[in-house]
Amino acid sequence: MLNHCAEFHFTFSSDFFKSSLSGIIYYADFDVYKELNELPNHYFRKTFMNTTKYAVVDIGASNTRIGWHFRSATDFKKFQFPTLKIYGNEIQAIVEFFRREKISHLIVGIASPFDVSSGKLLHPLNLKDYAKRDIVRDFRAHKIKASLFNDVELAALGEAVHGAGRGFTCVAMVSIATGAGGALIKNKEIIRGKFNFEPGHQILELTKSLFPGKAPGSFESFISGSAFKILTGREPETLSEDYFKRSVRRFAQALANVAVFWAPEIVVLVGPVAARFEKFLPALRRKLRTMVLVTPPPQLAMGKLGGDAALIGGFAWRAMQR
Repeated sequence: MLNHCAEFHFTFSSDFFKSSLSGIIYYADFDVYKELNELPNHYFRKTFMNTTKYAVVDIGASNTRIGWHFRSATDFKKFQFPTLKIYGNEIQAIVEFFRREKISHLIVGIASPFDVSSGKLLHPLNLKDYAKRDIVRDFRAHKIKASLFNDVELAALGEAVHGAGRGFTCVAMVSIATGAGGALIKNKEIIRGKFNFEPGHQILELTKSLFPGKAPGSFESFISGSAFKILTGREPETLSEDYFKRSVRRFAQALANVAVFWAPEIVVLVGPVAARFEKFLPALRRKLRTMVLVTPPPQLAMGKLGGDAALIGGFAWRAMQR
């Protein structure tokens, strides 16, 4: 059996969205690929039919990733497209993607705080049109059951079960990408309060906010992709290593708060901005030892699953429901 990575353009048939999306899909058995809309129905069914009837959707502030047909944590089909800023278009795009599949259950991770009891989204800073939406109800209108999670919760579960946190009982995650977030896993279960946790909004310093909608002096307002762009006028990937070295103390301060509030055995760091600190892990560990004095500080590790962490976490959660 050959394993192929095929890049293609997916064109939605609905009137609301006429442009094409580029993405990458992994599949086995076939060494050819075409635009999905050109595939005959019988070929589509043979190649792409989701025998498990469920899929995982990771709606991030920048990109949406979809995973389905999970054979294992490392063997599944996936597709990615830029997250649509208009909420209704995003929901329709996901529904359209599976229009020839018989998906009955979506595990949805989204970059938004939400009310655990009602399932309603609250105020996602980077997805303003998604505020106060009932995403579970809106998928149900398309006859699709949805289980809702914060995107970092699913990523944390993925790393706890299959990644850097494997073998630990209590695993915390800190994610830094466009924004900053985190989650806590204990005994392979997601821990929550009335809402999902939002450690990116912990206050590190009482100061005037430069960021509309962000709490003054919050972790996210100091260390995140959006913060660095406002503070420097440059994209995070273009910043020098020295800039990140100067940010170690502030990052360690946030990690010390995570350590004393959650008492994890290990903190897993993920996201493209967090990855820029990998070289400075020894410095972060040294700083943490000077800040966490009442208990031994947690271990620090970079995530192992990359951008697939939330998809793998959704797969892990679904497997544990059986």
